Amino acid sequence: MSHDLTALYERLSHDDELQGESNSISNQKAMLEDYTEKNGFMGIRHFTDDGISGTTFEREGFDDDFLPFRDIINEYYAKDISKKIKSTFKAKGESGKHVASSPPYGYLKDSEDKNKWVIAAARCMSIG
Repeated sequence: MSHDLTALYERLSHDDELQGESNSISNQKAMLEDYTEKNGFMGIRHFTDDGISGTTFEREGFDDDFLPFRDIINEYYAKDISKKIKSTFKAKGESGKHVASSPPYGYLKDSEDKNKWVIAAARCMSIG
């Protein structure tokens, strides 16, 4: 198996008090390089974040060369969160709870239980 580029990403949130590259990052690099060598991956390129928070893409390891991978990660995240939201709405509906954020015309949210709808008497019409 041969690939033109193999992206290897190493990350450690907090520095482990070593000068320069942390011991954990060195271990991650060694393990990843060993795996790529054993499995025939070529063109190794390391992307490393040492002591940087994972909550932002504004990090050294995410330079311009990493942008295509970031786009893939963002796309995966969007699909994953969409599945979770759909699953939540489905479970809520199947359990008999309302899934709309506001009640339909003619109903109001109960003042004591926001998950319960009550008929809005002022909006009701008599059909006779």
